[in-house]
Amino acid sequence: MKSNDKVLCACGCGQYRLKYDINGVEKKFINFHYYNIPENRKSVSEKLKNQVFTEEHKRNIGLGNKGKPKSEEHKQKLRDNAKINPNYGMKGKHHTEETIKEMREKRALQIISEETIQKLRKISEAKKGKSYEELYGIEKATELKIKHSKLMKGENNPFYGKNHTEVTKENLSKSKKGKKIHSEEYKKKITLRNILNWKNPEYRKKMLSKEMLSKRNIMKKPTSYERKIIDLCLKYSLPFIYRGNSSFLINLKHPDFVNEGKRIVIEVFHSYFKIKRYGSVDNYKEYCRNKYEPVNWKVIFLDENDVLADNWEERCLNKINEMLIKNEVEINVKR
Repeated sequence: MKSNDKVLCACGCGQYRLKYDINGVEKKFINFHYYNIPENRKSVSEKLKNQVFTEEHKRNIGLGNKGKPKSEEHKQKLRDNAKINPNYGMKGKHHTEETIKEMREKRALQIISEETIQKLRKISEAKKGKSYEELYGIEKATELKIKHSKLMKGENNPFYGKNHTEVTKENLSKSKKGKKIHSEEYKKKITLRNILNWKNPEYRKKMLSKEMLSKRNIMKKPTSYERKIIDLCLKYSLPFIYRGNSSFLINLKHPDFVNEGKRIVIEVFHSYFKIKRYGSVDNYKEYCRNKYEPVNWKVIFLDENDVLADNWEERCLNKINEMLIKNEVEINVKR
């Protein structure tokens, strides 16, 4: 009778195995350690390359692997393989229309259990209101944002070259009315981020470049209202320069017209757009004052009631001159 002593596994892992199996056949490897040797793995891979598995075989493989957790090492290997292998999975490939139709039909017949719905709901609730940075960390979040940006740019965007119908625009407008889109905490975060970004000279240069201004529709300025005030300033030699093209900044706010010597700005607007954005004209005026007054600038407001009036020149001149006189009086009092 053969002595079934323990001997080292032939793969070089350092573990011991029984020399013979239950049938008395000599073994060289511990179960599956045969694949630890790259040459053996390659050999098996080549044999299986052109092998066609039956549906039953595939199902059995799937059932055999179901519920088995993958080690971190295995997961990393799969990730690395996905990055370097051009033929990995569906990389660079597309489903045919027929396959998409079949998948859609199967999906429609799929019944999702209440347990699964609750799980998905919990995951969704856990992510709600959190930024990419909070969910994935700064490094991963930056990577995801860049990746998503590239995927959605230009012709890759599913809405590229399309426009919403007037009916859709109206429905979207109605659905948003009265709703608080962003929390106060979120608004503070955005404001702080913008302030920090603006301190970066490269960011500031980029945002004020012609290309960026064009994207933000700022190059379409001056508006018809602003053109009328420009003509008024030229006609009556008013000491104001047009700066509505974002070429001048006061406390992170771009004024429309500026008198740098007397530190006075003019804001020209239509009430409709300010109500839409700020909730009311008073809110907009308060926002402007909070930007200008802390840094010792005064503001003149001219809206559609001034610019579209029959005696618009007279009305606008009165408002502007009134502020100029008031400013002179204050300077004299200080002296």
